[in-house]
Amino acid sequence: MLRLGLCQISPGLFNVQKNFEQIILGIEKCTQQKSDLIVFPELSLTGFNLGSRAMEMVEEISNQGVLDRLIEITGDAGIDLVIGLPLAEGDKIYNSSIYLSKGVVLGTHRKIYLADYGHCQEHKYFQSGEKITCIDTEFGRVAILISEDAWHVSTFLLAVQMGAKIIIICSATSVVDRQKLYEVQFAWETINNAIAFSQTVYVVYANRSGEEDELVFWGGSHVTGFDGQQLSKAKIFAEDYIFADLDLGVLEKVRKEFPLVSKEKNFLTRDHFKYLK
Repeated sequence: MLRLGLCQISPGLFNVQKNFEQIILGIEKCTQQKSDLIVFPELSLTGFNLGSRAMEMVEEISNQGVLDRLIEITGDAGIDLVIGLPLAEGDKIYNSSIYLSKGVVLGTHRKIYLADYGHCQEHKYFQSGEKITCIDTEFGRVAILISEDAWHVSTFLLAVQMGAKIIIICSATSVVDRQKLYEVQFAWETINNAIAFSQTVYVVYANRSGEEDELVFWGGSHVTGFDGQQLSKAKIFAEDYIFADLDLGVLEKVRKEFPLVSKEKNFLTRDHFKYLK
């Protein structure tokens, strides 16, 4: 049984030190609840709307040694941790989420589908990732997606076919008009419930709360079981900490009894994509 802790925090824009302190507090709350795996939202170390200061934030994280400190903390506490932050390779910056396990970096996901519509213009300062990230952990294989990645069928289908038993979606989804909350909440809950049920997989949706200028991050983080039913749900428009117990043994049993995943005919997808332009 995997005890999951999800931290729906409100990161301060450009305030790495404050955000690091929030993350430490979240880790403490979750370890008190005996969490094995602790998940934080998209860009939880820096805030979301980084604009032209994205590289500055990459450098500040490095100069403060924040990532090294988090790696050390996971080793001392004997926990696994997923955290969102910008990472650079040369002059290219990626919206990333990193998986740390007991003092070791197990893997990093780079956001594939950048949000480039409405009030989001990520392409102006981030580079798109180009691969699905699946990570082998002591609990089983875990896939990480970031926000819009989960709105594309190919990402979660490939993740499960690559062996994922848990899909973690780190998000910083916002609304400009609070009256539009129902629409975005309905969309995310519908998508995540469908992913979980159709792919026989646990879905962990870690969204943030708080505000940045006109953006209001609505929270509503949730954990969905492989039957499409929510196991735990966080508050709306507020910081919150939620927990869920994931039984991966039962998941494997259900996958054998109801073998949607193993019966997927991947050659159909492969062959038909040959004819698309």
